[in-house]
Amino acid sequence: EEKLKEYRKEKRKEKKRKLDEGSDPLSKHESELASIMGFSGSKVSRDTLYECVASVLKHSADKKRKFLETVEIQIGLKNYDPQKDKRFSGTVKYVPPDVDPLPYVGARLKHIPRPKMQVCVLGDQQHCDEAKANNVPYMDVEALKKLNKNKKLVKKLGEWC
Repeated sequence: EEKLKEYRKEKRKEKKRKLDEGSDPLSKHESELASIMGFSGSKVSRDTLYECVASVLKHSADKKRKFLETVEIQIGLKNYDPQKDKRFSGTVKYVPPDVDPLPYVGARLKHIPRPKMQVCVLGDQQHCDEAKANNVPYMDVEALKKLNKNKKLVKKLGEWC
């Protein structure tokens, strides 16, 4: 174990030395972001987070590539249950590639992620009446009982609604 720890420590030092030399500026930004986002274990201010993400995106916009580049970020929250507490629910961000990204933090995507999503109401008579009034496909309890007997029809339920 001691040899493994020493080996990892040497690798980290070597990687840091390469980043300090400026071999790859994007890697330097990524490492700054990674150190802020959880490897350091400290709290991060909103301004610091926006600044780091903006610097990564700005470098990405400056250096034109012939492919679509994806920048991802993961945030781990301790002692947080997303089912119970909705205070951290947010929006997906979109930044145009030819614009400074910092003012656009908070902008929404220009395309809807699921444009062809359909909804079908499965419920009692009251819910079916509400669905009919709103022009939403629906199935009542009796239709569901008929479907239960025929497994092929159950599989095609998505096509019907």
